[in-house]
Amino acid sequence: MRVAQAKSAMGKALFPAAGLAILFGMVLWAASCGASSIGAGDVLASVLAKLFPSSVASPGRLADTIVWELHAPRIAMAVVAGAGFAVSGAAMQGILRNPLVSPFTVGISSGAGFGASLAIVLGIGLVGGGKYLVIGNAFFFAMLSAFMVYGVARLRGVSPETLILAGIALMYLFSSSTSRRNTNSRAWCTGFSEASPRPPGATSPFFPQSLSCAFHS
Repeated sequence: MRVAQAKSAMGKALFPAAGLAILFGMVLWAASCGASSIGAGDVLASVLAKLFPSSVASPGRLADTIVWELHAPRIAMAVVAGAGFAVSGAAMQGILRNPLVSPFTVGISSGAGFGASLAIVLGIGLVGGGKYLVIGNAFFFAMLSAFMVYGVARLRGVSPETLILAGIALMYLFSSSTSRRNTNSRAWCTGFSEASPRPPGATSPFFPQSLSCAFHS
């Protein structure tokens, strides 16, 4: 029994250690890639020189500038965003007791896509303005979708199954109301665009029809 418990504890300790080692390797690799690429050795030397300036010599001003001013902010934001996704996903799956639950399953992603399409295609925004119009609108409709799922589930009795079914219903509602014919809107929803709001006249011809069908079906 004690041997099995020791092995289980060792396995639980090795998993996060292996994850941190992989993360460290990926950070070094990401810092050495890009248009201004440098070697992984220079990246490691620059990091060590920053941590231990009296013991390790800097690889040069150019390498320090590339690592700390160009690559480090983006890598740090990527790590923080990834950690946030991991924590929120684990919390969502734990609360609903379903390993297949995701923001798409409960309608949050579709709500965000609908809000972003309103800003991109029609130039309509309820939150934010300027360059934050699309992001603010997407965040507002994502939160609205989450509260709608919870509200529907409370009406029918809160349970994991009810939450998932309400989320799937809202997912189809928002998906059918989102313009997929507009290139900026479609690219933003897949994460490959720096989309900006269009003037009201530059609307997708399929957006009003899909919105009307969604609310009259």
